[in-house]
Amino acid sequence: MRRMNGVISLIYFHNIFGNIIDKGNLKIKLLAEQTGVDRASIYQYKNGKSLPSKDFLEKFISVMQLSNSEENELRESYNIAKIGVSTYSKRQQIKRCFEILNDTILYDAQMGYKPSTAQITLPTVSSVFSGKDKITSLVKNVLDFEFALANECNHEVSIKTFIPSNYTEFYIHLSELYHSHNGMHINFEPIISFTKTSNYESNSMIEAFSSIMYFIFTDCPGYNPRFYYDENNFLDSIGILYPYYIITTKHLIILDVNLNNAQIIVEPSVIENYCEKFNEAFSKTKPLIGKFSQAMDLFDFLKNSGVPAECNFFTLTASSGCCLHQFASAETVSKYLNDSIISLDYILDYCNIMITMEKTNSTKKFQTLSGLKNFAKTGIMDQIKSILKSEVLVADRKTMLETALENADTLGNIIDDTRIKIPPITMMVYKNDMLIMYTDVLSDILIISEPEIANAYYDFLQSLIDTDYVISDVEEIKKVIKEAIEICDKQLS
Repeated sequence: MRRMNGVISLIYFHNIFGNIIDKGNLKIKLLAEQTGVDRASIYQYKNGKSLPSKDFLEKFISVMQLSNSEENELRESYNIAKIGVSTYSKRQQIKRCFEILNDTILYDAQMGYKPSTAQITLPTVSSVFSGKDKITSLVKNVLDFEFALANECNHEVSIKTFIPSNYTEFYIHLSELYHSHNGMHINFEPIISFTKTSNYESNSMIEAFSSIMYFIFTDCPGYNPRFYYDENNFLDSIGILYPYYIITTKHLIILDVNLNNAQIIVEPSVIENYCEKFNEAFSKTKPLIGKFSQAMDLFDFLKNSGVPAECNFFTLTASSGCCLHQFASAETVSKYLNDSIISLDYILDYCNIMITMEKTNSTKKFQTLSGLKNFAKTGIMDQIKSILKSEVLVADRKTMLETALENADTLGNIIDDTRIKIPPITMMVYKNDMLIMYTDVLSDILIISEPEIANAYYDFLQSLIDTDYVISDVEEIKKVIKEAIEICDKQLS
């Protein structure tokens, strides 16, 4: 049994479980008959002696006719009892990351944020602000002013930050401003602190990564996040009132640890002094993100031993076409490949590299249900769209899907993305090494070479296998592929 903040997490589940039974006035004997589990076992669940199976949990929820809030609370307590609060919290953070990715990648600048046309009013002398709402308004006004000034004077936006990792309002507003100004050049340099203690978990890092996701996928060339580890507890060791700050061209905002108090400073000499200190700290940090400018660079990276010879890794492809290119014949690849961009030999070489890696390493693959069906409907292969002459014709789609059907055991797991939000992204996660992400809206392929982040994503994808979001049974996978083939048949008829 795992402990949750000093309390046995199994007790957390049995309290909720027992309360539902007592509130429902249902006799244990009747519950046993309706769920097919003996009374002794149900008493053990109720008294915190053991944890029920998932099958029993589903039957129990159905029998008790729980409200949505009751069902969610019961499921949450069950998962915490099963895997522990730390692991559960980490997986929830990654799920949140996926939601942010989805919202950010699908962001439509025309339908999104519109900057205010009202005149921006800011203090002309250094001033103190209190209250989170006032401070959030102040920060947004300073960012608005910086973009307006850059637009008026025709120079780049300059923003340097050291702010709390969970300050999502800042990142959301900044990404909205960037979108609404049609990609105005911005020099954005954030320093991110990760606290590392003997009891360190990656939750805080994932929380920080969730926040910066709002800006990572703006595809901004001047975005340069850096990070460092603070070996001690940050809040215990700072020893000053205002540890956080935001520096722009004309303003400096310093913030307390809880974002309840802030000062805005306009004196150029003070701002210059903070910039010098910031640049000194910035030079000692590590880059959070590396980039490849095109797919061929990634191919070369993988080919030239950028990945350990033996490693565990996942691939998740949530875009149209999934990983179906592996089921295309050399003749089909040659038919659609834009050889002015990349040669056939190069693509075939890359495919052989990936096949070799999958044979020599512990590899697990995920595709999405919608990605498979979208390919059957449209012939679009988002993952390699930039190097194809056109969409794949219906007859060729059907042939590829039929080949996939014959080799269904190599297709990997299929995620039912009607039940969990998965962004249109391709992700490769290498345990203890790196996280690679790319999508057709990005000009760069992102490499996060930070083991804690990579491991947290690896753990999340590992956990997906045991959920009802994922189809992993080969016969069920064949059924899904057959449905995709039927989509092609309808278009051919």
